[in-house]
Amino acid sequence: MFPSADTSMLVLGYRHSGDVDMQAIERESGIAMPKPRVVYAYPYEDMEIGDSFTVPVEARAKVLNANYRAGKRLQRVFVARTESDLIRVWRMA
Repeated sequence: MFPSADTSMLVLGYRHSGDVDMQAIERESGIAMPKPRVVYAYPYEDMEIGDSFTVPVEARAKVLNANYRAGKRLQRVFVARTESDLIRVWRMA
């Protein structure tokens, strides 16, 4: 059942009473949004074309996903190849 409008309810971990004073919320403009904080587990930003690094083969899914995300964000191309028990990642472009 749904609670009636006059009862308070828990929404996303916060107590909400149903009667929010919209006058208390101020709209602001001209405030710059902060840059997203991106921290890579691998040295993508420091790599030049032809540079490479290795990770254990157990980290395959993680490094392939990171290659894709870093490539999109940095507009670069990263390629991974398996070498026995390691995965080597190269910056190609």
